[in-house]
Amino acid sequence: MRGNEISFIAAFGEKDVEVAISSASGGGGSTYHLMFDRFYKGIFVFRDDWQVLFQHYTDEYTSAEIETLIAKLTESNSVI
Repeated sequence: MRGNEISFIAAFGEKDVEVAISSASGGGGSTYHLMFDRFYKGIFVFRDDWQVLFQHYTDEYTSAEIETLIAKLTESNSVI
């Protein structure tokens, strides 16, 4: 069975990024994969609230940009 995915274009700083948020088949509802321009960046995980955990630490993205990603996930959570 295929997992569910939402994708959209988002502006991060001076560049536009193709963002894909997906749940792996059988992965449950508290973890989602995060891809930027088809490269794996990390996960969303629910631990009392939604958090973004990047695979490699980066300060490239602002907290406002991360909050926007979380908002997009929670808006679409009934679809994913």
